[in-house]
Amino acid sequence: MVKARYWISIIRAIVILILCGMPPKDVEAIKFVDIPYLDKIAHVGLYLIFGLLVMAVLTLHKRLKASSWIYVIAILICILYGWLIEILQRTIFPGRSYELMDLVADTAGAVIGVLLYGWVSRKLKRWLKIEE
Repeated sequence: MVKARYWISIIRAIVILILCGMPPKDVEAIKFVDIPYLDKIAHVGLYLIFGLLVMAVLTLHKRLKASSWIYVIAILICILYGWLIEILQRTIFPGRSYELMDLVADTAGAVIGVLLYGWVSRKLKRWLKIEE
């Protein structure tokens, strides 16, 4: 179970990297509905889940789990990863560019995910009947 948390978080980070590195024409091809700011909504959703997963990994460490800094650390990890993706989009990925509003959406999603972690964790444990 512990290793699964690490691997799921790593896979999620790779999925985010792949999606954010796709050429714009490919992104338009998978767009199934025309909703204003859908890309920002997608960023919030991706980083909400990423924030949950980062918290799941960080809570494996006893010192961090007991610290109130765990929230700050998790949010910073997500923000730094989002910033790295934006820099890669500007410098490496063809046809992509740095967008400050993407980083704002990433941050919003990460904050929501990190803050929801305790609630989601309790619900999952109850649903899966896992005892601590």
